[in-house]
Amino acid sequence: MNEAIPRTGQPIEGQTRTLLLDAEHAGIRLALPLLTVAGFAVGLAVATAISNVLNLSSVAGCLSFSLAIGLALLTAVLGDRVLKQRWPSGRSLALSPEGLRLRDLRKNRPHEAYLAWDRRFNLLAWRFAVQRGSARVPKGWQMLGLQLIQDEAQLTLYTFMPAKEAGALNGFGTFVPLTTRSAIEKGDLSLREMSEQRRLLKAEDERWRDGGEVRREDFPALWEEINAHLQGWQKRAE
Repeated sequence: MNEAIPRTGQPIEGQTRTLLLDAEHAGIRLALPLLTVAGFAVGLAVATAISNVLNLSSVAGCLSFSLAIGLALLTAVLGDRVLKQRWPSGRSLALSPEGLRLRDLRKNRPHEAYLAWDRRFNLLAWRFAVQRGSARVPKGWQMLGLQLIQDEAQLTLYTFMPAKEAGALNGFGTFVPLTTRSAIEKGDLSLREMSEQRRLLKAEDERWRDGGEVRREDFPALWEEINAHLQGWQKRAE
């Protein structure tokens, strides 16, 4: 099967650390609400049956609803844990002393890209605050995006984390605040800023389409590794 995977660059040798990407991929986000609704329905049916057997008609409604809610929440928590363990997205990122390798085994789109630390690469790093929060990503959290390009290989990665946690990252200032498209159209920026923001918005579009989400817990180690080699590349490029 590996022979059928298009590759960019060379395979990684040596000790590697593999990060699973997109832990909460679209399949899981679709399955969890369905499991929650199923848990509620089962809890309601069980509670109603128990109430009928015990002749608890006066409290049947409250009992049934409370049990249904409890089972729905339990199903959601357990389902989230089990699905993340048993249903990977098919994408992973291998981190080694030699470089980074993104492997994509999703159906109908197998792909593998490699980026070597000892060769010149370009890095784009941007961020923005989440304006519309959700249960998974609260309002005010920071989206941190990365795009690394080396020859034909391109890796677009991102994560979400609390603002305080993001600000504590070494080299956080490397992440450029992403402006709005309207600000560019109005001409409120200098030519240099406008050019930079256009590149970042293009990278953001790529992140939105098919970027790989790194777990919040894994991102600091990944960023430290990239930052260390970025410094080395800057010295070589001078």
